[in-house]
Amino acid sequence: MLNPENWSLFQGLAVFGLCALVIAIAGTRITRIVDQLADRTGIGEAAAGAVLSVVTRLIPYLPLHRILPTATDRFITP
Repeated sequence: MLNPENWSLFQGLAVFGLCALVIAIAGTRITRIVDQLADRTGIGEAAAGAVLSVVTRLIPYLPLHRILPTATDRFITP
């Protein structure tokens, strides 16, 4: 079931649609949060968006295996 090579076209399109929906919902919510952050801190919206973009791109490189060793043992091998 979790192997995409065995999915039918309908299953692939359903997963794609679900992922697109999650990204759209999260994107609109993050946009509102960045707008509020920019208003509260006084920095421009573009600068707040740039900071958020940099932070989200750095998340995969965080040493999570040192912070949460039991939760990430299955995913990250040091």
